[in-house]
Amino acid sequence: MIRSWSNQQVDSGSVHCFGNGNFLIYAQGPNLSQVEGPPYSMPSFCSLAIGCKPAQAVMSESQREKGANIWTHRISGEVQAQFTDYMLPDKNLFFRDYSVSAPLTLTVHEGPETAKRVYRDFAFGGMRRDCLMIRMPMGTNFFTSIAVEQETWLILTVEGGAVTEEGHLLLENSGRLLLSAGLLPDAVSQMEEALGLKPAQAQGLVRHYWKDFLSGITDLGASLPADEVPEKLRERVSQACESVAVVIKCQQSSSGGEQAGHPYPLAYVRDMAGTMRGMLSLGMQEEARKILEFWYSRFCLFGNVHNAEGMGNFGGRLYFPNDEVEVPAYLIVSAFWYADKTGDWGLLDEIYPMLKWAFEIQLPQLGGGMTSFSGDETYIAGGTLPRVLMYDGSAESTLLFIEGGLRFLDWCRTNKKISAVELERYEKMVVDAKARYKENFCVDGLLYANNPARLNYIKKPAFARGFCEVHDTLQHQLVLGWLMYDEKSGYYCCPECYGKKHPDPVDRKKRHQLSSASLLPAFYESTIFAAGELERIASPYIELFAKNGFVPSNAEGNRSLGYDYGLFLYAMSMLKHSLRVPALAAMLEVLDETGAWVEYYDNKKPFNCRCRPWESAINIDAIRKLTESFQ
Repeated sequence: MIRSWSNQQVDSGSVHCFGNGNFLIYAQGPNLSQVEGPPYSMPSFCSLAIGCKPAQAVMSESQREKGANIWTHRISGEVQAQFTDYMLPDKNLFFRDYSVSAPLTLTVHEGPETAKRVYRDFAFGGMRRDCLMIRMPMGTNFFTSIAVEQETWLILTVEGGAVTEEGHLLLENSGRLLLSAGLLPDAVSQMEEALGLKPAQAQGLVRHYWKDFLSGITDLGASLPADEVPEKLRERVSQACESVAVVIKCQQSSSGGEQAGHPYPLAYVRDMAGTMRGMLSLGMQEEARKILEFWYSRFCLFGNVHNAEGMGNFGGRLYFPNDEVEVPAYLIVSAFWYADKTGDWGLLDEIYPMLKWAFEIQLPQLGGGMTSFSGDETYIAGGTLPRVLMYDGSAESTLLFIEGGLRFLDWCRTNKKISAVELERYEKMVVDAKARYKENFCVDGLLYANNPARLNYIKKPAFARGFCEVHDTLQHQLVLGWLMYDEKSGYYCCPECYGKKHPDPVDRKKRHQLSSASLLPAFYESTIFAAGELERIASPYIELFAKNGFVPSNAEGNRSLGYDYGLFLYAMSMLKHSLRVPALAAMLEVLDETGAWVEYYDNKKPFNCRCRPWESAINIDAIRKLTESFQ
């Protein structure tokens, strides 16, 4: 796949990445849009963009080398150039080998809190180079006021060109751009090592690493039958397996946490749960285990796990209302999915304290056999479900509670983890929720995402930390902080909005149909529904797919969550439906030029976060299910 870029037209926005667990760089075509770390949970030092006047036409065609995360950019227009980009696997060093037909400037835009300075004739051991240094101060706030914990530095230098007085990089003839990041002593010593490496040596180290890693990746395209799936689709599946494996690997930190994509420098539980499934379908067992170990390390530090956790940043935590539902349920479901697929049941013994906490923390949230929505749940965050319905019963979080709870309690019984008295009490609560599930969420055989009746059983808390529902619902603004519940308006409000009279454009009694929620029982292979019931639940989305060629999250809208494609394919594969191959073709159609799926699609057009591990991994897992459906 070729990724095209031009300064003369609106860009597609697709993003590719380089990462070694500590140093992480995102790029849009030939421009480096974010330079982060170490560690991964850090703000960006800067961006680097091709500097040219608006009247100068510059185009680029970018492509990843098969078998390695090495990107080549062929630049044409006013200047002809070639860039070759790569990152060392074991050092926080990024290289751009280049050749240019005429001098070309890379403009360096530092972050708002960073300090940029040019150093002339700086000593890197026995070598001296002009360089640019960017300092990230300790205490710098980023992403909802998380703080940088150690002063960190980025060093940039160029061989064959020059560092300008303004702090930009001039490329001339042929040479190399080098980036080194870390604590100041580490950044300097790494740069010294980089200057001693010839381009062929550095590229050789990178190719060797990726060849070894990708040799263990499962090629699902090779498992699809030639008489059922056209060759072109099988080839695209094989390509997607490699590109998604690269996307996931680059964004997994050395701590085990997986970055959720370029705007989100934290490890989100929900995203990592889906990413783990894709990892296991691709044969990435070691990486999947690291996710569980990451969660357990955070649990050991804090006694809980929040919606999103810092990677290498111990104080970096993002929590929202209702972190006691869905988030802990995903921990349990993921742990048992991992053990089932790998046979590594010993890890569950190690992380048992976290699993017990994750089960028990959900119990007080039950109301009428239902748990509620997580405050940062994808439907709410993506605007497909109004935020004011967060305390309704959630079909998804309740399903996860039931399925994870049943597995957990059965395992506890077999391994004598809890007393008979506790076991009996816990099982009654899970069995009750399972027995009431269809009554709570199904109408005429269709599954609805929410149930307002939960509010008859619970009392909303007086305070919550999250996004103000007035700003979100009426002004479409996200104002984050501590909120107070205003009984008169029924909103959770920031101090500015509390006590005021507000219109209420949301029908709070409405039951919403969302494909993502409706297709989850098939995705989690739930024991609640029979095959015929699952097909009935999927029927509205089968009709929409047959009509439109895609499945919107909200049956009344046109926005699809990026993994809706995978959930639909998974359901069609589980049912061995005639639409399973067309569903695969539709999913591959929206795979972007970098080989990844994105956070949302509006009428099949990408929107918001690109280069997404969660959506890409779930869609790959659905292909794994498709291959099994033909066996």
